[in-house]
Amino acid sequence: MERLKSALSAAIEFGECVFVTEKERGSIGIIPRCVTNNCVHCDIVSVSRTCDSQKRKVKLDLVDLQLA
Repeated sequence: MERLKSALSAAIEFGECVFVTEKERGSIGIIPRCVTNNCVHCDIVSVSRTCDSQKRKVKLDLVDLQLA
């Protein structure tokens, strides 16, 4: 969990995309905007499912994420 938070925090600082695997969506690319103790507010910029629109602002639970 700490490794994930560190990667997300670094991505916020540099405005970079992070590729993660999310429980519901599968493999996605996100640009994190804010990280709290239990979630990340982000823009989805790369999706594995066609039903997920790109550049969608979402809040994801950290327990459902893994670095890809």
